[in-house]
Amino acid sequence: MNTSRPLDALRRFWWIVVLFTVGGAVVGGLPAPESAADSITRYTASHTILVSSTSQGGFSFTDPQAFNQIQLFATTGEVPQRAAAAIDYNGSPAQLASTITAITDQQTGALRITTTQATADDAVVVADAFGDELTTYLAERQDQLRQDRLASTLTRLEALEDQIKEVEADMLIPAADPT
Repeated sequence: MNTSRPLDALRRFWWIVVLFTVGGAVVGGLPAPESAADSITRYTASHTILVSSTSQGGFSFTDPQAFNQIQLFATTGEVPQRAAAAIDYNGSPAQLASTITAITDQQTGALRITTTQATADDAVVVADAFGDELTTYLAERQDQLRQDRLASTLTRLEALEDQIKEVEADMLIPAADPT
């Protein structure tokens, strides 16, 4: 191979090599353009609740319907309203609830409430608000159900005692009765 040909070409076109070198240095020194993915940063936070079963009318892991009710309570009804009030959310509670997902794991008895927000602090505040309000709501609901059952049982007990008194009164034989 003749080495003079590449050297001759380099001598004649040196300005192209210099031009590309300077151009590469200029382009490499420019800041990278901001992409759409870089400008939208979102943060995700989760709040995990371990649900224990109770022997006095609580939720049971063996009852998938009851366990899924907890998931429903987290995203609809009173819990989103309470969470929105707790964090002073300006929009509707349903809109706030649409930003969370509640996932249940029946094997471990865990409910994970996850949200994605614009800032990390907002994500933590929303997830924790829903978790705390759900826990409070479930405790209050269990207390109310227990009180309702107790009132119903006392009402039934009073009715049965009245029936017993009636039967005892019918069965009572006066002392003056000759038979």
